[in-house]
Amino acid sequence: MKQLRFLLALFFILATTSVQLRPTTAQAAPLAQSDKPTAATQTIADAQLQQAITLYENGNLSQALSTFTSAHLLFKASADLGKSAMAMIYIGRVKMALEDTAGAQLALADSSQILSEVADDTDLTETYIALGDLAMMLEEFEQANDAYQKALAVAREDDEVDQRIVRAKIREVAFVQNVNSAEAELATYRAAEDQENEAATLVKLASIYA
Repeated sequence: MKQLRFLLALFFILATTSVQLRPTTAQAAPLAQSDKPTAATQTIADAQLQQAITLYENGNLSQALSTFTSAHLLFKASADLGKSAMAMIYIGRVKMALEDTAGAQLALADSSQILSEVADDTDLTETYIALGDLAMMLEEFEQANDAYQKALAVAREDDEVDQRIVRAKIREVAFVQNVNSAEAELATYRAAEDQENEAATLVKLASIYA
């Protein structure tokens, strides 16, 4: 009888332990599965990126921003840092168009950091160009020139299009700075009624625009 009671007690302990462990074991498998990036995630992200680009090019900025953000998060989840950063470049561009300069600055800074780490010079060039354009919007001409110079430095030697675009933007910065400087001088000479220097400055302005 004592042996029977012992066996029943032992059976109860084993059964209880089995019931307690079973849910934990069942929950562990899905967690391991959910951490694995899937090809489906990448496919959806690629499709969203293309859709967002179309929306952006058609001027649907709010929808484009939402779709770019979704694509960025999916690329990040699938560990595709290059395309995640590419989406961030577009997010920066859209935010510039929406005049959210602080948001644009943050997105482009994040993009440049990621692309520097993965050594993607092509998209890094685009990031620096966008940062230069943002600085031009804010009339921060020294920062714009610095960003464009960085873009030129990382542009591929065989990418003549990018190099031509960047050099044109560098010339644009110099042009705006020269015009601003001459106009400031002109205002000073006019206020002082210095007709001789006013005339000389007008000639300088004409040569800048020529």
